[in-house]
This record gives sequence, C-alpha cells and structure tokens, in this order.
Amino acid sequence: MGFWTLLALIATLTFIVLVGKYVAEHWVNSASDTLRQRMSVSELVREWIIGVVVFGGLSALLHGALRLACRIC
Repeated sequence: MGFWTLLALIATLTFIVLVGKYVAEHWVNSASDTLRQRMSVSELVREWIIGVVVFGGLSALLHGALRLACRIC
C-alpha cells in the first residue's frame, strides 16, 4: 500500500466519522442540547483538514522511519 493510498483512506475515514458526528448532532434530539453548541459546516471542514494533516504527517514520519530502519539493517 502506497503512501497516497493510505492518505486517501485516512481522509475518507476521517470524513465519514465527522459527517456522522455532524448528522447525529443536528438530527438527534438530546436533553443536553442547551449545554453545548452544535458543530457547524466550517468546523467540520476545519476538523477534517486537521485530522488529515495530523494522521498523514504521522503516517509519513512512521513510513520514513521504517524505510530508514530497513535500510540500516
């Protein structure tokens, strides 16, 4: 599995989780709705970008470390 394939998989899964959270917050009535603010679309996009950058960066770092370790041994 290549790096870009893994990044696309991470981006897709992160987007699915965040859209599920968004839908649940907007269509499921809860008794605690007065205590917290619902997620907006701009927050959803911002969280998705942050998630992709963080997990993609960690994946690139681990991939590079693994290649370096395999080259040394």
